[in-house]
Amino acid sequence: MTNPSAFVGTQISVIIPAFNAAKFIDPALESVMSQTLKATQVIVVDDGSTDDTARRCESWAPHVQLISQQNSGPGRARNVGVAASTGALLGFLDADDLWLPDKLERQVAHLDANPSVVAVFGWMQNFVDPDAHLTVGPRTPLDPRPAYQAPTMLARRSVMDTVGMFDEIGPMQGWTDWFLRLRESGLPIGMVNELVLRRRIHGANMTLRNPADFSEYHRFLLASIQRRRKRDSDAG
Repeated sequence: MTNPSAFVGTQISVIIPAFNAAKFIDPALESVMSQTLKATQVIVVDDGSTDDTARRCESWAPHVQLISQQNSGPGRARNVGVAASTGALLGFLDADDLWLPDKLERQVAHLDANPSVVAVFGWMQNFVDPDAHLTVGPRTPLDPRPAYQAPTMLARRSVMDTVGMFDEIGPMQGWTDWFLRLRESGLPIGMVNELVLRRRIHGANMTLRNPADFSEYHRFLLASIQRRRKRDSDAG
């Protein structure tokens, strides 16, 4: 493991969209605060919560910056957080998930060793919240695996200039479309072959409450095809 002091000058902003996450936000924030390489800015965007999410975040002041917005979805929340951030590196955590303690340290080391890489990902493991009393099916395996998800990523801020901001439309807003655009860009991405995220399964997860229908995937794939056709046409 690289000595974290080697990266003491690295400016890292962490952005956490949160909706009715009072039950989970404290452990999520603790997983950020206990990183072996500390973030320089932690932003929670409260997406119109009706529970105690905002009050719990306020108790973390001045270490956590709270931004409140009307309920608009995780894509909008992430975009608001990016706009308010100042770090050269951007990390994203969902309010019900947990980072492993050396997540930032490992990924900063990877970016430092690979200057051309614009974003680095890591491995994820699902775990069932002990209060949920759920039976997990094949769609939510519990074994660790590589994951190209927002909470497993650490990205250079400059990638947003090329890829753009997060999608703000529909039930799947925020990630799938953005990742497709990242892959289309041809920019180099990396993978740390270590567990960096524990994803909490509690029954109220957005992806479980509102599973994406085919129309959403169709929208993203059609947009991706159209962008590639335009790029090929412009190049030709």
